[in-house]
Amino acid sequence: KTSKSVSQKMKKMGKSMAAVGAAAAVAVTGVVMLSQKFADLTNELVDASTKTGIAVETLAGLRLAAEGSGLGFASLEGGLIKFQGSMFEASQGSKTMSKIFNDLEVDVESLADGSLRSANDVFGDTVKALGEMEDETKRNAMAMKLFGRTSGPALIQSGALENLESMTDL
Repeated sequence: KTSKSVSQKMKKMGKSMAAVGAAAAVAVTGVVMLSQKFADLTNELVDASTKTGIAVETLAGLRLAAEGSGLGFASLEGGLIKFQGSMFEASQGSKTMSKIFNDLEVDVESLADGSLRSANDVFGDTVKALGEMEDETKRNAMAMKLFGRTSGPALIQSGALENLESMTDL
């Protein structure tokens, strides 16, 4: 009887240990998947930063804003790439782009040496200036010229114009 009792207890303990092992395996799998998702997100933001010249922290805030408003980050990325072209056009004397940046009181060139300022700095100044505009129609038209017909409205819809600074501080 005693050996039979011990055998049954050992079987129960074995089943319990198997359940604990399975739970641990699920937990480890979850941690690995979460780590992979974080790595993928980081890689995506680093790649976008390389293409746009905008800091990873700023892009993370934009991603948060876009996803919080039901948009995908991809709806902004093309416009952020176009933004560098808008800056360059203004620096080359494009009347349209120069006027927009002048109206926003944003310098695309360094006052010290005339070189293009960083896209990240110009973007931050531009978003702040657009966010302070009272004339929404003019703001929306300027955003579409600077960021494109898809990304301009997406940037506005995301709430980034009003909240980008707080989103990048998270």
